Amino acid sequence: MHSDTISLVLVRHAEAAGVTSGAPHDGERPLTSRGTDDARVVGRLLARLERPPALILTSSLRRAVQTGELIGSAFPAPVRCAINMALEPGFRNGDLLEELLVLRRAGEQSIVAVGHQPDVGSFIGFLIAGSAPTSVAMAPGTAARLTMRATGGRPEAVLHWLMPPSAMHALLASPPLPPERT
Repeated sequence: MHSDTISLVLVRHAEAAGVTSGAPHDGERPLTSRGTDDARVVGRLLARLERPPALILTSSLRRAVQTGELIGSAFPAPVRCAINMALEPGFRNGDLLEELLVLRRAGEQSIVAVGHQPDVGSFIGFLIAGSAPTSVAMAPGTAARLTMRATGGRPEAVLHWLMPPSAMHALLASPPLPPERT
């Protein structure tokens, strides 16, 4: 990886219980059992495909924190999770971008960020399309892997993959592919 890039995985929190689930307010809604399973699958897939991230950032909402913690626990050495206000519902793209650039300047090269829709999908659109109004629809538990160039003018990103939990479950259930022959 070049010294001016960030490996970034953006995740929409996994499925959460409804507002009437006994949580006093929206921010305390926990993951459902399906959401817990999906978050673990995101972690298992990332542990298979990626180097461990330096950090997992989440919003302060319970469902995002739980998703981040479950992802982080899938790596051989658990990955530290931190709440970051730049991921709160309704965040501004520029605020999250600045936070990522600060982390990159501090030496972080690989970050997972767990947030909410439509914000995460909008941020992906912002990174890959610039000022054109673009958004990516993401079901709960969906993850997107990007590489972002973090220096110079406006950051540029390449979307490598975007997968909903159903595709991750299928990939993890299938036998590994044989090595390519050249």
